[in-house]
Amino acid sequence: VGPIGFSMYGLTNEENPVPLHKAVAILEHCYDIGIRFWTGSLDYGTQRYNSMHILNQYFDLHPDHIDKVVINIKASWEPLKHRSGISSFDARKGLEQEIKRMLELAGKRKYITIFTPTRLRPDCKLAEIVMELQYWRNWNAIKGIGLCEASAEAIECADLMIDVALVEVEMSVISPEPAKKGILDMCERLGIPVIAGAPLSHGLLTSSPPSSLSENDHRHELPRFQETNFAKNRSLAVRTLRELAHQFFDNRTISELSLAWIHSKGALAVPSSTNLEHI
Repeated sequence: VGPIGFSMYGLTNEENPVPLHKAVAILEHCYDIGIRFWTGSLDYGTQRYNSMHILNQYFDLHPDHIDKVVINIKASWEPLKHRSGISSFDARKGLEQEIKRMLELAGKRKYITIFTPTRLRPDCKLAEIVMELQYWRNWNAIKGIGLCEASAEAIECADLMIDVALVEVEMSVISPEPAKKGILDMCERLGIPVIAGAPLSHGLLTSSPPSSLSENDHRHELPRFQETNFAKNRSLAVRTLRELAHQFFDNRTISELSLAWIHSKGALAVPSSTNLEHI
């Protein structure tokens, strides 16, 4: 899949989505330069335009690429609970409906490699989640099962029941919690690939200050993007990384240095971008 992956998160931003033909062109560019691990979600965008609509168009144009790209699709049952009329939380029912929705969107296109339910709620019973996913895998509806933001203990427990295809965590040079909490060590011991989401800390290392973000940008909800926190985090992180890049890494960019750090930890970074040049 190459030394780096690609997150489709930014392509279907509800406020400023990338037009379908341009989004497909970005995936074509990723493929051409050897980026062959793509992660998308039913929740990236809207029901009318999300990651799978882009993938459908891409594989309609390039059906011969289906076996040459690894596609990880994530889904959350929380929003579905409200729009489907489920009155109480039912993890297995929520997963069933999300998987059915995913398969309906994909149609006859068999490009989904791995299905990963997003962050597990504390009241979820892991065994129930795993058994529901294994049921769909046994029916060949999904090929692999991933975990997202799971603890080291949950990963070890799940590995006893199924073959875990990957574990996705939020990890960056300024958010190294997965390394500190034993997640990386556990995955290495079990031979499970680690996918590092938000490797540039949701743009904190590269973007403009919170005042420049649109009103509905989800980053306003992140503590690190509050005005006072952002200034401190940005100043410390950027200054330190720039000094390191200047002294030891031939003036590499902050993005390059941050992604290299993740690679050194044995994880696959999946940054997102809507700019071909940045990719």
